[in-house]
Amino acid sequence: MIDPYIAFTRYLTGEGFGPVYTEMPNNQSLPRLPCVDLWPVAKSTAQHAFNAMGYDVHHIDVDLYLPRAMVSITGEGYALADKLRKTLFAFRDPRIRVRHVTAPHRRPDRNRDIRRLGLTITLIIPQKG
Repeated sequence: MIDPYIAFTRYLTGEGFGPVYTEMPNNQSLPRLPCVDLWPVAKSTAQHAFNAMGYDVHHIDVDLYLPRAMVSITGEGYALADKLRKTLFAFRDPRIRVRHVTAPHRRPDRNRDIRRLGLTITLIIPQKG
């Protein structure tokens, strides 16, 4: 089975969205902004098929951390979040299918200088027998 976090970390870094973190702790210092954090939303589920292995469904939250001015003053943050959404939709790998990407929305801020916009991606990963 492929690790979707490794696949998306490499992909997003290659598309210019670095640094990309996975499951960043709340007190993590962020020396470079903007940056992206990937973390699981819920437990993965298996969808079975007749006479076949079926597929696993994964939900991953994607948080885009931005300087406050990019969100509240210039509006560049929402444009970058929309670009991130389109980039996630464009992901191509024969082992992973992007099923859905939500629209970007504000998430609670962790401090007064950094703003967070988030999306959730739903992935389908075919099971191999």
